[in-house]
Amino acid sequence: MPPGGDDDDAEAGIQDGSSTAPPSTKPTITTIEPNNGSINGGDTVTITGTNFSATTSTNIVKFGTEIATVTNATTETLTVTVPVPSSRTTPTDGSVNVTVEVMDETSDSLPYRYGPVITSITPDYGVIYGGNSVVIAGNNFSTTASNNIVKFGTLDATVTIATATSLTVTVPVRTVATSLYNYDVDVNVTMSNYKSNDVTYTYNGPYILSISPSQGSLCGGNSVTITGKNFSTLSTIPNVVTFGTQNATNVSVNVDGTSLTATVPRSDFTILVNVTLSIIVDSNTIESNSNIEYRYYEPTIQSISPNIGPSSGSNSVTITGRGFSTASTIPNVVTFGTQNATNVNVNVDGTSLTVTVPSSSINSGSSTVNVTVTNGTVVSNSVTYTYYYTYISSITPNPFPRGVSTKFTVSGFNFDANSSYLLGFKSSTGIWYNVTTSTYNTNTAIFQNTLQNNSYIFAIVKDNRPVSNEYTINASS
Repeated sequence: MPPGGDDDDAEAGIQDGSSTAPPSTKPTITTIEPNNGSINGGDTVTITGTNFSATTSTNIVKFGTEIATVTNATTETLTVTVPVPSSRTTPTDGSVNVTVEVMDETSDSLPYRYGPVITSITPDYGVIYGGNSVVIAGNNFSTTASNNIVKFGTLDATVTIATATSLTVTVPVRTVATSLYNYDVDVNVTMSNYKSNDVTYTYNGPYILSISPSQGSLCGGNSVTITGKNFSTLSTIPNVVTFGTQNATNVSVNVDGTSLTATVPRSDFTILVNVTLSIIVDSNTIESNSNIEYRYYEPTIQSISPNIGPSSGSNSVTITGRGFSTASTIPNVVTFGTQNATNVNVNVDGTSLTVTVPSSSINSGSSTVNVTVTNGTVVSNSVTYTYYYTYISSITPNPFPRGVSTKFTVSGFNFDANSSYLLGFKSSTGIWYNVTTSTYNTNTAIFQNTLQNNSYIFAIVKDNRPVSNEYTINASS
């Protein structure tokens, strides 16, 4: 053969490693369907893969150490009767390895499970104290409820309804001595010592989302609403609500454990505290999160509006601030000088009061008094309020039409307390001028005028000096 012929090419091919290795004859398993069955064996399964023998007796199929019966065979499929497993004296995982041996070559294994298999648990979470119902779905359960041993961790659950594919179970009380809010346990089902796979169930402790209102008086006694989840709804497992180190009282929870009301304890200090909720389960205290805050305030007045009024009182004012009592048992005592206001009403979070002003004994001029709020024995700061014996309460119209002849009505108290009293207005230079009125008596002054400026200040004057409060009207835009 001439150089460069076929033999040389073959030799060159061997030298450069390009020859093809013979195909593997080792059997492989890709699926077992179904991959679980009765603890008594006898189920028919189909094994798919490669390199099986088409002769049934040549395929040695093992489930653990037990040999199965092959009833039908192709090179890619085996139909097999599952063997009876070896008996078990203690709860043991029901899974075994399945292999196929052909002509002394053995496949890798795939698992097959004898007995119960869990595919899901619904819901997969619940309250820390148990007692709720869940549904475990799967296969190969006993239809006799008592034959299914369901464990949540180490605790036995009660099976109330059983079918071959579903168990309805009452969750046991968690007894683990831990304060973890979320605590996971493994759930499994054992039947005749064949134990299923595990699924996870989470015990959830109480969790606070919000508190409203989030502030209040030092004296406490007010009611708050706490929203969250997993609060106890059982009378035997109370919700203990703590403000700092003090326990709330009158704790009442709604039916689904997502909201409760509580009476706030008192505090000796103006302080920000953490609010927590705990429940005691079998002597174990399970606490909620502690990032929800409540602030105690001593009563503090920021403003009073209006801060003037007639000496006769009976007008309403609004006091804004914080730390006012919202508890019906701890009233807000509002004092004007030495006289107490009446009709005291507080808003829900203790930041605003409306009151009816008491009368003053003055019979001329004005008098300024201090206004305070007392909660129990705690007295607020003071703001001032001025009584006027002669007082303008309104001027209409206000706003007024600029540049148009208009009749104005001035209303108030004690305009004619002195024969020298007149209605006046304040010029831009601060000088008071008398206003010509068509009517002027104790409570009313009426005048007609064409006002050109953007605003005017009026008062009752004597000798060109104000003896009443000043009242401003503005032109309409």
